[in-house]
Amino acid sequence: MDFSKGILDLEVLVSKIYDPEVKKLVKEAIACYNVGAYRSAINTLWISIVYDSHKKALHLAEKYGDTSASRMIDDIRRKISNRNYIKEWEIIEDYIHQKFKLVNDVELEKIDQIRKLRNLCSHPILFQQEGVIYEPTAEEVRSAIRNAIEIFLSRPPIIGKSAIAILDREIKSPNFPNSYAEIKRFVDDKFYDVDQSFARNIGIYLIKEYLSSKDFNLSVKLMLVLKYFIERYPDEVINDKFRNLINSVDEENYVKLPALFITIPKIATLLTEATKYKLKNFLVGYKFDPSSPLNDIYWKVVFYLKFSDVFSFSKQDIQNLILKFCKYSDCNFFMENLSEEEFQKNKQVILESLSILIKNVQNFQEASDILAKLKGILKRLVSIQDIEKIFNTILENKGWYGNNQFFQSPQAESNLRFILESISPNVIRGNVEFFMNYIDKIYDNFMSDY
Repeated sequence: MDFSKGILDLEVLVSKIYDPEVKKLVKEAIACYNVGAYRSAINTLWISIVYDSHKKALHLAEKYGDTSASRMIDDIRRKISNRNYIKEWEIIEDYIHQKFKLVNDVELEKIDQIRKLRNLCSHPILFQQEGVIYEPTAEEVRSAIRNAIEIFLSRPPIIGKSAIAILDREIKSPNFPNSYAEIKRFVDDKFYDVDQSFARNIGIYLIKEYLSSKDFNLSVKLMLVLKYFIERYPDEVINDKFRNLINSVDEENYVKLPALFITIPKIATLLTEATKYKLKNFLVGYKFDPSSPLNDIYWKVVFYLKFSDVFSFSKQDIQNLILKFCKYSDCNFFMENLSEEEFQKNKQVILESLSILIKNVQNFQEASDILAKLKGILKRLVSIQDIEKIFNTILENKGWYGNNQFFQSPQAESNLRFILESISPNVIRGNVEFFMNYIDKIYDNFMSDY
């Protein structure tokens, strides 16, 4: 029988082995297989499985502080020191299977078949039948090598439920990072070697923890970790179970969804039409608490602007929200979270909202406050027509006693400088005549008040 194709398949599989030392052992087993030394191949393969079990436990103990792994390593070292017998199968069955859950019941049975093959090959006196020393077939050896690699040797040392438990402990630690860049580096270092089964379950865990968390800082960390895994494993994390969970969120937790969707816009695309309808009605009627970080009006206004087309928010709803938001904060905050495309999509309603704010300024203190709130928007304006609309509205303002409150002495010069410094230098350089004329109008406006 021609096994050349099988040999090539095994060589490809070897490249998937996680640990370089284990990979070297398996290459030795394949070398034995290639020359027909089948008993030697099985023995070397079993050595690689036992050694890999030890290395996986050592990795869990040293990198993640896993107590079960630490006990296993300590037990092995103690027995070696005392020259006691180490039962290899107990290591695999008790720790690798039961405690670490690195293999399931079916996979454990396949490893046990390799163990039995190894016993037949290594103990000819015990298992000899009719004076014939057992020799495995080429097919048995190739199948054993393939199974060992696919179900165990190619897998990282941390997967499944054990990984989620470790990640849970890390996120809830006070020393866990807060920014996305730092979280990405941290998770890359400690959890880059998780497998797809972990990725399929991590989204469910993170969403449930996020919705149940009452702690603002923890909620932010959970969102950012979820963002990392969705970017890295989009198809695995966003599975049917994840979609169903997003669309079955209790209405009492709707208030936490805007922040989640803003951080991870992809999740908003998973909503059914029924969920969109319910969430929209909830948000339109909800009275946000400006003192609560996760529930504040900031998240709501950014959410409205980012997802206005998805949820069909009315122009009046958005405008009212911007006007309300400016009572508590300034436009710079929500402008920082809008892409250029999102800004252009909502530019008209944003400019109209600002016009209302400008027209309603009653005194020079309000005028200075409003200008500070305009900076984030002025920076984004590149159309001279849009800038002209804002400038004309400022000039038309007549606050107390019919005077323009933006260019009242003594703050007229500083306000003008603030406006011009907020606009892109490229826009000013390309429209010098317009801005010179505008300054003349300000001067005329100022003189007409005195």
